Amino acid sequence: MLTLEQTLEQQKNLNQLCADRPQKTSEFFAGNAFYGIDLIIKKYANLSPNYPLKAIVPHGVNLSDDKVWEAELQSLLPTIWAYPPYRVKSYLKQLPNDYPRKQVIPAASPFLYLIELLKNQPKPKRQGTIFFPFHSTHHVIVKMDDEAQAEYLEQLPAKFQPITVCIYWKDYHLGRHIPFEKRGMRVVSAGHIYDPDFLFRFYHLCSLHQYASSNALGSHLFYAVKAGCAYFHLNQPLDYDLQGNDKFLREFAPPPAIREEQLQKLFTTVHPETTPEQMAIVDEYLGAKFLLSPEQMRSQLFAAETEYNYLLVKSAVKYLNQGKNAEALKIMEMAIAALPKEPGLHYGKAIALARMGQNQAAIESLNILFAAIPEHPKARHLLAEISGQKQDRMIGS
Repeated sequence: MLTLEQTLEQQKNLNQLCADRPQKTSEFFAGNAFYGIDLIIKKYANLSPNYPLKAIVPHGVNLSDDKVWEAELQSLLPTIWAYPPYRVKSYLKQLPNDYPRKQVIPAASPFLYLIELLKNQPKPKRQGTIFFPFHSTHHVIVKMDDEAQAEYLEQLPAKFQPITVCIYWKDYHLGRHIPFEKRGMRVVSAGHIYDPDFLFRFYHLCSLHQYASSNALGSHLFYAVKAGCAYFHLNQPLDYDLQGNDKFLREFAPPPAIREEQLQKLFTTVHPETTPEQMAIVDEYLGAKFLLSPEQMRSQLFAAETEYNYLLVKSAVKYLNQGKNAEALKIMEMAIAALPKEPGLHYGKAIALARMGQNQAAIESLNILFAAIPEHPKARHLLAEISGQKQDRMIGS
């Protein structure tokens, strides 16, 4: 795991730390690897880092009641671990009703498992404030008056000083850190969204500060509090402009007013330490009551894997019955990779291949089946059809 010392050393080269990079992951659902959340879960559950999770794990706290990432709905993974608890209904409302339907399980944020992994780490002395500006994303650029924001931070009372600004990787390349830097504020970063150490680095940076603050609501609020910071929200008008494709701009829809008002009211007043009321709401949003032991986590992951394997086979058969042979072939190959000890799956693959006119590939798939079950009757019948002995009959199941 990344240490505090390594985190501080990496801050010496923000050009390298914030450099754009391709995603490299063994995850079936790419979003699971954002910010390294997959590795946190696997480390906690004592699983190989190369083991792909068979559940969808949201990569942050979503304050919306109805906004759901389309990729999560379209993924073949059959299980969604939802947090905060109200997000269970959000997913269920958006999921299609066709069979098989995903199951949505209330869960704890991966950041809580990171806290468990680091709970015995030395606690450094805290001072000053770490500030998180409202940030851009891969696809949307946030433009706002960072000069005015830096000037405001500069005027904060002495107890909040020094100010450290944690800049998002995309905004570093846009130069949004410069107004803060030129006023003598230290600029740091947790790194790139595809950096597997992102959340460890975030935690270590927070661990150096008494306070955390931002001009926007988001995951950083909840994470900073759990990392030991007293968080305060800068309750000032947030004047900004967004640039990007309409599809991605919709991600920036404001949270429900009642939720926004609740959080702003609770965190606008500055406290030297997090109050019980503040911690209670943070734990609620992070799903703390659903925190699992390592053994329970492994059990839930393996249950998700069983469900995933079942879903693959059912989906492939459904596509075969609908005559969607290319889709059936793709999913049948995934099922074969997931269940290498189930030779019968090669029969379904051969059907799809034969229907697509790929007879030689179909025969090769059947031969794999025959090596395990030499007298598989339906497979022998299919082989006869492919070989032209029953050309007048439609290739079927």
